[in-house]
Amino acid sequence: MQEELQLLSDQNVWTVVPTPLNHNIVGCRWVFKIKRNSSGQISRYKARLVAQGFSQQPGTDFDEIFSPVVRYDSLRLLIALSCHFQWTPDQLDIKGAFLYGYLKEDIYMKLPDGYEKAGYCAKLNRSIYGLKQSPIKSYAIK
Repeated sequence: MQEELQLLSDQNVWTVVPTPLNHNIVGCRWVFKIKRNSSGQISRYKARLVAQGFSQQPGTDFDEIFSPVVRYDSLRLLIALSCHFQWTPDQLDIKGAFLYGYLKEDIYMKLPDGYEKAGYCAKLNRSIYGLKQSPIKSYAIK
């Protein structure tokens, strides 16, 4: 959890501000996962802070949503090219990928469990996992 909070702090994801009266406050929660290596042994424990995007209100908290998907034709083409040119397929994981997109909307989120302050919330400066507009904002980096 400390590693995730440090990543959020390094990226200046939010600013702690007094809770506004006329704005929707989006909740958040911790999601925990055990990452395993190829032999099935535990390689690390992962914690991610996720916004509860289901509580966002259309028109005020977001205008559009986006879900990046790949067409099977494109995937088959890439696999065929890698076979033809004898490329070795590889995987890339960008740590905190959604934390690089900027938000144009004013979105307020509750502070995470264990870090709450009475009368304060987090004003999001950047997108965070779980928001409706996070996938599109991660592609539209300034």
